[in-house]
Amino acid sequence: FRSRDDDSKQQADTRDISEASLKEPIPNSLAALKKHPTYCVERDLLKYEVIHPKKVVGFVHGHAVFRRESVQLVSTKSRWFRSERPRKVRNDEQPAKTVTIEPKKKKGEKTKSKGTDANDGDDD
Repeated sequence: FRSRDDDSKQQADTRDISEASLKEPIPNSLAALKKHPTYCVERDLLKYEVIHPKKVVGFVHGHAVFRRESVQLVSTKSRWFRSERPRKVRNDEQPAKTVTIEPKKKKGEKTKSKGTDANDGDDD
């Protein structure tokens, strides 16, 4: 078991690391921002992640850069209603994000690529 000195040292180390990450400059490339611990770009978020509040801290190649701590997890409507606390939707509320579902492809169905003819491969 740990002493109080160990806990205070660990808290000091955690505080130093968080302060150092706040002073860290914004990376200059989008690839460096992809898994960056402090900064993120909205286009690199996962399906059920949203940035709130949207406070822009900079720009990289025309893309707004946000703090990683502003990324919030969202859930589907049904999962939100099934959560621990009872939920109600107010009349004026809007969803934070709407996810579109792409239809599943049937087995053996080929995808159409842009710029190809329907008769490709049928040279009679």
